[in-house]
Amino acid sequence: MAIVTLTTDFGYKDYYKAAVRGSLLSMVPDVQVEDISHGIKKYNILEAAFVIKNAYRFFPKGSVHIIGVMTHASSDVDHVALEYDGHYFISADNGVFSYLFDFAPSKIITLKIQKDTDKESFATKDVFVKAAAHIARGGTLEVLGDKRNELHSGGKIQAIVEENAIKGEVIYVDE
Repeated sequence: MAIVTLTTDFGYKDYYKAAVRGSLLSMVPDVQVEDISHGIKKYNILEAAFVIKNAYRFFPKGSVHIIGVMTHASSDVDHVALEYDGHYFISADNGVFSYLFDFAPSKIITLKIQKDTDKESFATKDVFVKAAAHIARGGTLEVLGDKRNELHSGGKIQAIVEENAIKGEVIYVDE
């Protein structure tokens, strides 16, 4: 049975999480959907990367991880699917992976998945779920789009050491 995890900034109040889960289960009825977190602060890719980095490796190899944080595609930001450390990840190429990974993914694909409707929709449900369903059914990344070699760099987090101080940034507080 395939496993798909969800990490989003949707929160727990609205219908978005349920719409994503329902769409995925409609496409792959026997998939196991696991929530990593839906409590990521809005658009906070640093927090998302921290949470996923500390959780994904406890799932079996071959698991598919959807990252639904800051997912809007644009001329500068593509949607991607990739393979890293025996796992699959689907997200916007918004810099999240530069905080999540320690080395380059083995495969990166720019997704070429069309939405089914022109009506208001959101990428996590209309693009990422289709890619995850394909992978969960045993499909290959290559048929989802075009191969590429690099991801967008969001930068690196690094403390600054001064004469009498160390300056850094808090990216996550465990509650």
